Amino acid sequence: MTFSTPTNAIQRMTNITIAFTIGLSILLSQINPLIVKATVETTPQSSITDDSFVTEEPAVVLPPQRLAKKTMTVVATAYSSEVGQTDSTPCIPAMYTFNLCEYFKKNGVEDTVAANFLPLGTEVRFPDIYGDKVFIVRDRMNAKYNGKSRIDFWKKDRGGAVKFGVNRMKMEVLEKEKVSLIK
Repeated sequence: MTFSTPTNAIQRMTNITIAFTIGLSILLSQINPLIVKATVETTPQSSITDDSFVTEEPAVVLPPQRLAKKTMTVVATAYSSEVGQTDSTPCIPAMYTFNLCEYFKKNGVEDTVAANFLPLGTEVRFPDIYGDKVFIVRDRMNAKYNGKSRIDFWKKDRGGAVKFGVNRMKMEVLEKEKVSLIK
């Protein structure tokens, strides 16, 4: 491959790099859309004179939006990891291989809900309150709530749970993520 000027070589290499990065981002977002949020930026260089490919704003590649397979209204309350609100192992939810307290300490994220009417591991969203944030059903509520559309949000402390109160809100049950392997 020959280039007539160094500027053409720089332009072509920049275009190839951008195309590769965008292609790789799209490929990875199909494998696991939760971890890929790539931003590709081009920086104007003094040796580049072709303004057709240089941009002032970054190109952003976002993962596809997960679809809701079911939408419903639920009554939502909140709880924290206290023996009085749970059982003798307050940090261990019904999904017993998980530790709520350690997870929060490591990640600073409150993304666990308790529900008796959804399978453990189900992913849900509350768009009117939390936007696109995804919560996971990792715990169960008291048996008196069996058969009811009731959700309990896990909060890091009692104050957060009390402040949450009781709310009626829209909940979306998300489709399972499809992972496609590329050969």
